[in-house]
Amino acid sequence: MFNHTMILESLGSSPPRSPAPVSRPRVRPEPCLPESLPSTGVIQREADRLAPETFHKCSTRSPNPRALEEAMSSSITDSPNEHIAPPSPDTSPVSPSNRFLKRLSWKAKPAKPRGAWTDPEPWQIMRAVEDKDIEFLMEVRNRNFPLLLKYVANASPLIHAMRIGDSHKDIAIILLGTYSRFVNNLEDEDFQRPENAATIRLLKGNLFAAIKQGYQRSQTDLIPSYVQVLVMSEGSKWMNDTVGHVAEALRRGPERQPVERAHSAIRSFALFEFGKAPFLAGLEDYFGNAAVDLLMMAAWSLVGRSIKLAEPIPRSFFARDDRVYKTFADLVFKHRDAIEDRLTGRLKKQLSTLVEVLEGRSLSWSGKVKVLRERLDTHPPPS
Repeated sequence: MFNHTMILESLGSSPPRSPAPVSRPRVRPEPCLPESLPSTGVIQREADRLAPETFHKCSTRSPNPRALEEAMSSSITDSPNEHIAPPSPDTSPVSPSNRFLKRLSWKAKPAKPRGAWTDPEPWQIMRAVEDKDIEFLMEVRNRNFPLLLKYVANASPLIHAMRIGDSHKDIAIILLGTYSRFVNNLEDEDFQRPENAATIRLLKGNLFAAIKQGYQRSQTDLIPSYVQVLVMSEGSKWMNDTVGHVAEALRRGPERQPVERAHSAIRSFALFEFGKAPFLAGLEDYFGNAAVDLLMMAAWSLVGRSIKLAEPIPRSFFARDDRVYKTFADLVFKHRDAIEDRLTGRLKKQLSTLVEVLEGRSLSWSGKVKVLRERLDTHPPPS
């Protein structure tokens, strides 16, 4: 027998009341930041400061040239791709930001092993031009450069890029850079080798066609660069001969008109190569750039006759904007004491005139040639 008295009493009595919940005042949402965001001006200044540094770091790591100056450089090299392996499971804990970066690195594809090189078909090179496959074009440049010069269906890769239009101007610049790289890496004796001579003839044909194509399609902004590579493809003979003639004119003084001689030399070269005066239209500023470079190289060659330690100005700087001038001005400053002690009064005056007139960008190259004519090609009026 069981005693259920307690259970029956609890069932018959009313349940105890639970305490009423305490109401709390509602908190209104007020989102806030630990620190205020910087102003637009601060962000812009940071971008202006960091962008050049980031671009420089990327350009030094990347084998692909992205601008005309980089494309025209002769020091472009390819570097193998690196693969970042994912961390092992037993590594120590990392911060959320590092963990995020490591997650990204896991998605990186491993570098494909390179097999034996096989020359691509012409259509593959043209397709690479259309697709802007710069890595493939650079591989062809390194493996078999003449393939970038060959014509297929009345067009070479450079002409094909020009015909596509402005969307492929960067590819035209890169291909022009490969031309410049090939020419600048040749020594004097290399120009006489049969295999190189054939490649240079093909290169010149491409440049002539590109200049003609540029005029026909009003794509004239790259024509001075085409002419510059064409001049360098002549090797050092034309350059040395012309610098020697201008140096002799500087040594003899105003009666030999050294400025006019330098300017007419580059114009005569272009007229001889093109054969038609209309092709010279729009090249006056380039002729001015080339003429003043010839004058500086000639003047510095005269300095080298008296100062044996004077370094020569690299030929590859010729007609490349102000590269020759910067080198020339630095050399004049570096050897200023020896110049003051050993040179003739006429040559010292010519050096100071060149440094003074060619400094800055307030005048165009043509304008600087005009000023130099007045200073170096005419006798000063009697005092």
